[in-house]
Amino acid sequence: MSAKRHTYAARGDAATVPSSLPGAKQLEFSEADRSYRDIYFGVRRFAGLELVTHDVTPEWSMSYAGGMLPSLGRRPAETAPVYRFLRKVLLAVTVEAPFRGPRRLGDRNFDYRNRWTGSIAAFSGTEEISQGHQTVYRLRYAGGRLA
Repeated sequence: MSAKRHTYAARGDAATVPSSLPGAKQLEFSEADRSYRDIYFGVRRFAGLELVTHDVTPEWSMSYAGGMLPSLGRRPAETAPVYRFLRKVLLAVTVEAPFRGPRRLGDRNFDYRNRWTGSIAAFSGTEEISQGHQTVYRLRYAGGRLA
């Protein structure tokens, strides 16, 4: 959970580190004997993988794919506010469900909904951001414990 609060959610793309995969963005965080790595491709539409290791043993993973929907314009002026709101949502991650954001969060411009089934051991879900009555962003994710 603190890894999510120290990487993309807090710093956006400024948190990226060099990646050995061409075209990938990579985020990393370490604390004591655990490490977190998030590797993703794309911007408007993207896919990625988060991995938590204990010492050097992979312990937990989550894959995800999605992004902006065609209903939203392509200009940065239209997409940047959605990604700023998404980072705010990701900062509200909970210990009980550290997959993405909370079940629901809103402000005067956007509404976030996160629907998942399962537990940290094995889960899948979908998150959406709406602006007014129009869904502008959707992401699907799945993962769980590896050991």
